[in-house]
Amino acid sequence: MNPFISIWSHPKQTARYVIENKTILYSLFIVLIGSMASGLTMFQDAGTYPDVPYFWILLTVLFGAPILNFIVYFISAGISFLIGKLLKGKGSFTEVLQAVSLTYIPQLYLLPFYIIWLLLFTESYFLTEVSNGYSIFMAILTAVSTIWMIVINVAVLSEAHQFSIWRAIITIIIPAILFISFFVVIIVAIVAAVMAI
Repeated sequence: MNPFISIWSHPKQTARYVIENKTILYSLFIVLIGSMASGLTMFQDAGTYPDVPYFWILLTVLFGAPILNFIVYFISAGISFLIGKLLKGKGSFTEVLQAVSLTYIPQLYLLPFYIIWLLLFTESYFLTEVSNGYSIFMAILTAVSTIWMIVINVAVLSEAHQFSIWRAIITIIIPAILFISFFVVIIVAIVAAVMAI
């Protein structure tokens, strides 16, 4: 089984295969190369063109994005592990790490399209105001990929924890609600502090 292909049609079986047959280093490699692919998206619509030289983009893609993504990867896997355990999940932390790494694969398939966009349609890549057919194509492709990443995440968490899809969805929704609530409280506190001045 090739996880880079099978993840699209059989995410649960792919997760089980990776958990049983691959090492954690394999999963970390997936996150590393997926992070480099997602690093290119950090500059998309950032309005930094032409101020940011390609050298800085390359540094961000090779170093900054992987560091940031590894932090997010370990935190999200840890939260998914803990909430999964509260919901009677059976997966170990390592199994959840291995399963969650598979959600980075769709980003790899976007990489060649982002490189083409960056090299051939530079202005539309960096500036929201500039639009062309390729930027619309990429918006659709990225949206589809993002939705499929969520589907993969639900399936692989279900497999890692050996519980239902519904429990996997709850495992994802609870941290999202807590995260959003945290930021709402912060914003309300900031607004209240500013209004009090």
